[in-house]
Amino acid sequence: MLRARGRRARALTRAAVDDSEGLAAPIAAAGDAPDREVERQDTRRLVARSLAELSEPQRRIIELAYFGGSRRPEIAAELQEPLGTVKTRMRAGLEKLRSSLLPRLSRGES
Repeated sequence: MLRARGRRARALTRAAVDDSEGLAAPIAAAGDAPDREVERQDTRRLVARSLAELSEPQRRIIELAYFGGSRRPEIAAELQEPLGTVKTRMRAGLEKLRSSLLPRLSRGES
């Protein structure tokens, strides 16, 4: 539990601010061009849109893992689901995200 708390604290420290969709936005470096920040915002919108297309169980697991810093066994315990179910939903959700994001990112869609 202590290691998990430490991971979560580090993840929260790295996530400087949240945008309106609840996704962590990295702190822009002093030398970053304004267009890089616009690009980051567009990418966050695309990810949020793609996440919204997932089923609720898949989205919840991916959010806990990637935005909450939880590991699969911790997610299984929190959601009171079998570990195999968590793994299957995570994999299926990530595959859906990949298939949704790759065409959008290659076209430069926002």
